[in-house]
Amino acid sequence: MTNARTLVLCMAVALVAAGCASTPDKTVGGAAKQQEATTPMGISPTDDDGLVTKDFDLNGDKKADLIKYYRDSPTGDVLVRKEADLNGDKRVDVWVVYDEDGQKAKERFDLDFDGRVDLMVNYKDGVLTSKEIDYQFDERTDIWKYYMDGRLIRREVDMSHDGNPDYWEFYNEQGQLYRVGRDTDDDGQIDTEQSMQPEAPEAAPHEAAMEDQAAQTTQKVEGANGSGQ
Repeated sequence: MTNARTLVLCMAVALVAAGCASTPDKTVGGAAKQQEATTPMGISPTDDDGLVTKDFDLNGDKKADLIKYYRDSPTGDVLVRKEADLNGDKRVDVWVVYDEDGQKAKERFDLDFDGRVDLMVNYKDGVLTSKEIDYQFDERTDIWKYYMDGRLIRREVDMSHDGNPDYWEFYNEQGQLYRVGRDTDDDGQIDTEQSMQPEAPEAAPHEAAMEDQAAQTTQKVEGANGSGQ
């Protein structure tokens, strides 16, 4: 990753952190109280037939930073999707999609605000199942992470930058790294494996920074209106 991209990412992390810290007067009992938004974030309520939208102003500038989409049902409104603009450029930076039961199904993040998704997070029945991270910001996944019951079990890395994993890490039930594999001939298969004494996982700095930024962003977006819904 280039120095320029690193700088952009660091600035983005700082922006999200500042946004969370700059509105203490809106927080009561840990739930963010939102002002009524006056301008939709470039999305008309008619863009999604049959869906009801609710707009929220996260930073107090009287413009919508967050839009929630709901589907009408006999038991009440069901949340379908959230979209958030974190830097005020009128482009969506965060997408959160929910399944038919109202459980979180997908999260998509544009962490450097260039209009392209950099981090994808997937859930099943609201439980984390996988992540895809593009830390080079080139629209190609560099790291795949797989989870079972919300616990990391495998991490795959594209070391040669050809779009395919060639390095694998395997984790035990305690979340410790115990085996690694490598593809030495670029055929997409593990050619060599190495077992080791179990040890705690250690994410690369750029990977950790992106995941931390996404976590802060999720906390901010889900705090709108006092709940994840």
